[in-house]
Amino acid sequence: MDKIETHPVLKIRGDKEETITDTVIKEAPVTFFLNEVELTTILCTPEYIPDLAAGHLYTERIIESVDEIVSINFDEKKGIVRIDLKDRKFSVEALREAETIDPGCFSTRSFFRVSGDGLLKKIESDQRIGSADVAGLVRDVQKSSILYAKTGGVHNAALCKRDEILFFNEDIGRHNAVDKVIGRCINKNISIDDKIVVTSGRISSAVLQKIVRASIPILISRSAPTSEAIRLSKVFGVTLIGFARGKRFNVYSNSQRIVT
Repeated sequence: MDKIETHPVLKIRGDKEETITDTVIKEAPVTFFLNEVELTTILCTPEYIPDLAAGHLYTERIIESVDEIVSINFDEKKGIVRIDLKDRKFSVEALREAETIDPGCFSTRSFFRVSGDGLLKKIESDQRIGSADVAGLVRDVQKSSILYAKTGGVHNAALCKRDEILFFNEDIGRHNAVDKVIGRCINKNISIDDKIVVTSGRISSAVLQKIVRASIPILISRSAPTSEAIRLSKVFGVTLIGFARGKRFNVYSNSQRIVT
């Protein structure tokens, strides 16, 4: 499925007008069926859908590990992804969401899972990262942002080691981009709890929840965190870095992991 489209645009600069062809990111609905029961519809950039599915199911606590997944099949023409899970004691109907999840929003279920006692575990990690490593990862993520350079219409997320990008993804939704890189690790059965996530988007409590769920100790963003994201990062042991641009960044919590 194509990720971009072209559209005619009337470009106005002061008193001058010009008709041009503009490159626009594609937004597509993808409907998830879990054991043949419709679960939800997510608006996203239509690529790496099996990774999005695995990441979404995991960060929403619908599955606990990749071992629960029998298969993930994406029907590109119909915009349907079918996930078959092994038998387990839960009701698909109880998980079902009637609404479409907008890429810039998150489900009510996510909020209560963040706020609920005992549903997320505090991260205990001796992971460290140097100031130069933070700057280097942010720089490399920017260089990888091809869709953003073409359209200006996507967020990005990268799963990294201290000095290396392992997986990179771009999506119209910042939550989707994070789910995709986490889902890639789940599908490839790669450990996540010693990794770092770098993202371009605002850090909301919903994004922070996904990071905690995956036990990722360090989260870096070019943008700002919300007050609730900062509070939760302190509660759950995430080193939260915002406004990472060039050699400058702000550390909002758990600064012991930063080596200067």
